[in-house]
Amino acid sequence: MKTLRAVAKKGNTMEPDIPIRLVDAKEAADILGISYSQFRALEFEGVLRIPRKMLGRKTVRYRITDINNFIMSDDATKRENDTDETA
Repeated sequence: MKTLRAVAKKGNTMEPDIPIRLVDAKEAADILGISYSQFRALEFEGVLRIPRKMLGRKTVRYRITDINNFIMSDDATKRENDTDETA
């Protein structure tokens, strides 16, 4: 109802309050459809530009939204098309 009222008043929708889900590197690799070792190598090379979230000194997590944004970005699409053309 809150969203519908906002649309009626302003003519635009409100962003829903969706909790941010964090995943580890293995889950991120699964989402991207690559192996964990490929994920680590591509991240080290700077190909994967997915922001890291540090939890403490050693624990690294990635936001699902950042992973989805990377997948939908032009860079990811361009790399995928370049790989398909060379195959």
